[in-house]
Amino acid sequence: MESSCRQGRRDAGFTLIELLVVIAIIGLLLAIIIPALQVAKTQATAIVCMANVRGLGASWYLYAEDNDNYIMDGDTGDTLSGWSTYKGVQVHNFVSRPQNAAGAYSNATIEDKVRGFEKGAVWPYVENPDVYHCPSDRRYLRPAQGGGGGIGGYRSYSLGAVLSLWGGEGSGEADCQIRRRDEVISPSEKFTWLEEMDGWGYNNRTWNMVLTHRRWTDPFAIWHNGRSTFAFADGHAEKHKWVEQQTLDMAQAMIDGVSDSEQVKFKDVLPGQPRDYDWAKKHYIPGSTPAHLRW
Repeated sequence: MESSCRQGRRDAGFTLIELLVVIAIIGLLLAIIIPALQVAKTQATAIVCMANVRGLGASWYLYAEDNDNYIMDGDTGDTLSGWSTYKGVQVHNFVSRPQNAAGAYSNATIEDKVRGFEKGAVWPYVENPDVYHCPSDRRYLRPAQGGGGGIGGYRSYSLGAVLSLWGGEGSGEADCQIRRRDEVISPSEKFTWLEEMDGWGYNNRTWNMVLTHRRWTDPFAIWHNGRSTFAFADGHAEKHKWVEQQTLDMAQAMIDGVSDSEQVKFKDVLPGQPRDYDWAKKHYIPGSTPAHLRW
């Protein structure tokens, strides 16, 4: 009787081959499921990012609507008040510098960054700090790579120098700067907000590109399978896929956390790789292109 029970228990168990087959099946399923989950996660963050940029695009448009067509300034500013004076004109920066509860410069926490958001021109239209941040942007989890100290960037979106009265000298951008929304030609084709990541802890100042010849200044962020999200002057948002290896390499270097001295900046466009630059220039200049920048 006892021998029969033992034999029954042996018959109910798995053989070694059966266990190996089960393990192999589980491994195969994981190999299929994990990449699919990663793709789903990437798609989900891209959807959130698109909604964020659409909200920021609406804020840019509505600010001009409420201010006699004058646009918010695309610079982060040197002041902590959210207001600056450029070329004798007082402007409202879209955000201010990060600051602590006492109003002094600090970039130690996300809360410091948010206090800078609250002083900016965007805040009355977008009172949610999450909208300023792409979920794929992880820079805030490590120290700032460039100047400014503190933690890395949390705000994922910037405006260009052509939408500011600050800077742009020598790059041709100063010759294209506007102050009013009605100066934009073909607003559905001219981008305002873009995804950017740099070594500074808060995407300091404006995004820039050289317009006098094919030369990159600041790389784009490519958190969405080689794509970046843009808002346009008419308020809509869309993703753009980059096609040149140099563009992708510059962005990847920033994702990898290069030091400030090694940042991929001020790079001439490589021979045979003009398509990304030409697309960006075409959609970056908000008004008519000055004669000396048509080449």
